[in-house]
Amino acid sequence: MSSQGSRITYEAFNRKWFEIAVVYDATATISERDFQAAFTNYKAFASATWTTLEAISHL
Repeated sequence: MSSQGSRITYEAFNRKWFEIAVVYDATATISERDFQAAFTNYKAFASATWTTLEAISHL
């Protein structure tokens, strides 16, 4: 999704039809700064952010 309009459509679609969880401690980044940026961005499209243990407990 490259444009602002498609991002809004994508987010609205996912909020209406899906619950999305991101397993944030399974994210590969080069630095702590990159990890924090990724974690911040997850909030834009994820319903929840879980650790690996939390994800396993939801299976």
